[in-house]
Amino acid sequence: WHATDETEANFIRSKMGNDVRISIAPNLPNLLSILPAPEKKKGELILGSIALISPMKNHLEVIKALQQVQAKVEWHIYGPVKDAVYWKKCKAMTQQLPANVQMHYHDELPPQELSNAMQQFQVFILPSKSENFGHALAEALSAGKPIITSVNTPFAGIESYGCGKAVTEQEMHLQLAEAIEQYAAMDTTSFNQQVTATQSYTELKFKNTDVLKRYYSLFSDSFAS
Repeated sequence: WHATDETEANFIRSKMGNDVRISIAPNLPNLLSILPAPEKKKGELILGSIALISPMKNHLEVIKALQQVQAKVEWHIYGPVKDAVYWKKCKAMTQQLPANVQMHYHDELPPQELSNAMQQFQVFILPSKSENFGHALAEALSAGKPIITSVNTPFAGIESYGCGKAVTEQEMHLQLAEAIEQYAAMDTTSFNQQVTATQSYTELKFKNTDVLKRYYSLFSDSFAS
């Protein structure tokens, strides 16, 4: 069996027994080159999300947060609607957004358009209830986009690296609103420091030769058996 971390390995053992052979190797993300973004103006922010539209991704919590913010904010959403009832509820809530907030839904994003979409926004927001890996978050960081996410993703400690914020489930919309306001308040210099930090974080977390070694070992063991 292949598990991406010890949590997955324990889940496999709980279902298949302790005698199974498990190799642990984390996911390999699709890393992008750093991409340009609209000029960061103090008091303004352009957010982006690329994900399935479903309760798991917590779009509704972002909408609740945007109802609270005072800054000028744009939010670009990409992704197919997986849960039509949930999306209907989200759209109903957008009717209560203040005049300083604009939301744009762009439907599903073809893979070849990913880089172009990423260039539209400054900060990537996806406060998922859970993420096994969070490929979209990894792609955003590699493209130079700070992230706002939740502690239920593999990026719970992102704030200590100076390129993101991870909120908890308790009154999540208020924490999200605070994070959005903090990013909106940044000037060009302070925001660019966050962008630079995304590259250091990406190098540390994803461009690790040990990950490749684990995959070589995984496949070597598989073929040997």
